[in-house]
Amino acid sequence: SENFYTLSNELSIKGMRITCDKKFPENTEIELKILLEFDEEPIKLKAKVAWQKKVFLGNYIIGLEFIKISKEDILKIKRLID
Repeated sequence: SENFYTLSNELSIKGMRITCDKKFPENTEIELKILLEFDEEPIKLKAKVAWQKKVFLGNYIIGLEFIKISKEDILKIKRLID
């Protein structure tokens, strides 16, 4: 497995949008660790690539759909975005 780091442009309880310099085939499953707050442990989940769009300088905007996430982590995301 390969590690990469990115920032999220958008986050919801169902998925997120990221900008990345890697291209992933649609429906690729990715295991994620998401740091919601700097002083907390990251949440761990599984997502799949729902869509992607090539943008600038070889970067891609990628839409990820969460497919395996705990109820506890959904609540953490909900508290952050509400």
